[in-house]
Amino acid sequence: MAKTKLAAKIISGKKDDDRVMELPGEIFNVTASDKLLAHYVHVYLENQKRHVSTVKTRSEVTGSTRKIYRQKGTGRARHGDIKAPIFVGGGIAHGPEADGAKLAMPKKMRRKSLFYALSLKLKGNKLGILADTLLSKTEKTKEAVAALHKAIGSEMPGRTVVVFPHQSDKKRQLVNVRQLEVTEPHGLNAYNVMKAGQVYFMEKAMEEFINLFKGRTK
Repeated sequence: MAKTKLAAKIISGKKDDDRVMELPGEIFNVTASDKLLAHYVHVYLENQKRHVSTVKTRSEVTGSTRKIYRQKGTGRARHGDIKAPIFVGGGIAHGPEADGAKLAMPKKMRRKSLFYALSLKLKGNKLGILADTLLSKTEKTKEAVAALHKAIGSEMPGRTVVVFPHQSDKKRQLVNVRQLEVTEPHGLNAYNVMKAGQVYFMEKAMEEFINLFKGRTK
């Protein structure tokens, strides 16, 4: 991973505000294979599914346990009870089971997938930092959306992710906005980043995110 330092402008909606924040290169300047992201997306989406499909075996279906006919002398194949899988109404052999199995991916690979996804967004000018003062005076959803539009543009490009600090009261103002996904630093993942058209961190959220992974980039 590269250890160069990067800088991103803090968007406050004010023309005279030229503050920037330094970003660690080991998080936002990572190079990896696109196959890693594809593998992460596969694992993530597969684990969102509920594996609840199941069938009843011959030991679970309702039916008599009496031997259906005698063992010898009939010229037919020998059988036990009527619940055998070859009979109508019998149990199902080798059917699906609701075992709740999940696909696993090593923590280092998950972490690198997230760093690589964020690096791609930053290189494509699709990652930004919002000043905490931007929403400091908003109390309603309408006001918060208006403040965002004023800062980043009249329209949000596709699905937009906004990362708020942990337990922020401002998050609830935007949680129900269409095409807007709000999350916290510990809840961000590579799938959400890649799916979004634009990713924005609140100023404190970016600091929390960097501190969260400080010393864990390898």
